[in-house]
Amino acid sequence: MSGYSQQKLRVYKSYIGERLASKYLRKQGFTVQSYMVLSDFVGRSSSYRGYAERFLGSKKEDFMEMKTALDNSVYSGKEHESRRFDFVAKKKNKYYVIWVKVNTAILSDSEKASLQLSKKFGFIPMLVRTKITLIADFKDVVMKTL
Repeated sequence: MSGYSQQKLRVYKSYIGERLASKYLRKQGFTVQSYMVLSDFVGRSSSYRGYAERFLGSKKEDFMEMKTALDNSVYSGKEHESRRFDFVAKKKNKYYVIWVKVNTAILSDSEKASLQLSKKFGFIPMLVRTKITLIADFKDVVMKTL
């Protein structure tokens, strides 16, 4: 398999892992939202911002300060600057920032730093690990000669 195909497979597994983690958290009574969606919505001046404000409630200011602190320190100058937590979740008036890792994937140094920084703003850091095995049969292989 080429490197490109391996990369696509990793992205696909990550997507599946995030969906599974979100579903699991919801079954455990959490309300879950994408960090990037909240991050985008909270800065807008429309109904989108209203949604983010309803989700974050009294944590809105802490969220915005954490986002700014992450942008200015942990992610400053990083190649994948737009990569942030996978989710923000809440349960019983407690707020969590969540990274999802699939199989044996590990937290990067910047991900660890972001979790540490989140504590300063009153968020509870959480790692959710999912196990994914993709199975395909030979009948699923298509080969073309060009």
